[in-house]
Amino acid sequence: MYISEAQCVCCGACVLICPRRAIALRAGKAVLDRSRCIECGICIPKCYARAIRSGSEKIVVSHDRYVILNSAKERRGDVQ
Repeated sequence: MYISEAQCVCCGACVLICPRRAIALRAGKAVLDRSRCIECGICIPKCYARAIRSGSEKIVVSHDRYVILNSAKERRGDVQ
């Protein structure tokens, strides 16, 4: 995931929707904490400025909390 500083309008929608609190507003722009981001993609459709892009083909379409949690566990190696 990455956030385009040039496109970000600092509306804060991504900050509010992120289940991992991986996005913060700093100096008038959204900043992504990659160590917290699980690339669930929930923030992408919420960004009307289209500033958020996926760097991965794997995007969770369902906003089911179990899917998101399993994605995080999978990244850590807890899910086989």
